[in-house]
Amino acid sequence: MIPYLLSRIFRWSTGLLLVAFVSYAMMFYGAGDPIKRMFIDMEQGGVELDEQALAALRAKFGLDRSFPEQFASYIGNLMQGDWGISIRERRPVWDMIKVRLPISMQIGLVATILSMLIG
Repeated sequence: MIPYLLSRIFRWSTGLLLVAFVSYAMMFYGAGDPIKRMFIDMEQGGVELDEQALAALRAKFGLDRSFPEQFASYIGNLMQGDWGISIRERRPVWDMIKVRLPISMQIGLVATILSMLIG
């Protein structure tokens, strides 16, 4: 029984890591510079952003490092409970998740009960 459980845990964690990798790669290679997206309203208002300030912000958020370094840091921070700061909202990601988590869990519970009753 224990080998079976270890096998399932290994498969689950490998799948979760793969999903995290693909999601992070899509964000990394996606459209645009996240730092410039942070200040898009200022740019549309005619304010020019200083390249030195942008470079400093990239360094602050770790966006000046290579993809493997960024991904390793991302996973390490997640494992420690540090989910980071939302670039768009400029507030902690965990605070945003905490607000929405109860309703998401309720929807998941209702969906599970319905699937058990129907299926």
